[in-house]
Amino acid sequence: MTTGPSYERVFERLRQAVPSWDDLFGMHTSDLAEVIAEAGLVNQKAPRFIAIARKLKDDFGRVTLSPLVSCEDQDVERYLTMLPGVGVKTAKCVMMYAMGRSVLPVDTHVARVATRLGLLDAEVSLGRRHDALEAVVAPAYRYDFHVNAISHGRAVCRAGLPRCDFCQARSLCITVKRKELPRG
Repeated sequence: MTTGPSYERVFERLRQAVPSWDDLFGMHTSDLAEVIAEAGLVNQKAPRFIAIARKLKDDFGRVTLSPLVSCEDQDVERYLTMLPGVGVKTAKCVMMYAMGRSVLPVDTHVARVATRLGLLDAEVSLGRRHDALEAVVAPAYRYDFHVNAISHGRAVCRAGLPRCDFCQARSLCITVKRKELPRG
């Protein structure tokens, strides 16, 4: 897992080492791995970054997502998930953060918070969580919900021992109402 501050440091180092995405083609995988080391899983991520850049250049003539701007969300997601190592969550993060789309990436924190609040059924499969949560969170609120659910899930609505006494959403939490959680 890459935390916010860690992500920012890694991204800054990456942008310094790779001012243009085309510069990835001249880098050795081990050099790129060193630049992004703090992000973890670098032996998987570094070659994937280069492979993704190659695929974008092959498809669009340069390393860019701009040809996807006019596409429907489902087409953008389909394209992105065909890239090496890109799953639905990563595709939706790219769509939300890099393309300004009103999608809702669901990571472990978002899923936990949404489930405890009763917005997401605990029985919903991993593959359906994104669609299920998008069905109940209006597009205008998806970005804020995503960012705040991650922060809340890390600090308060934790997996092991949630801090329910500090929770601002406690009155809305069906899990607390059912007394299914220890009170932290």
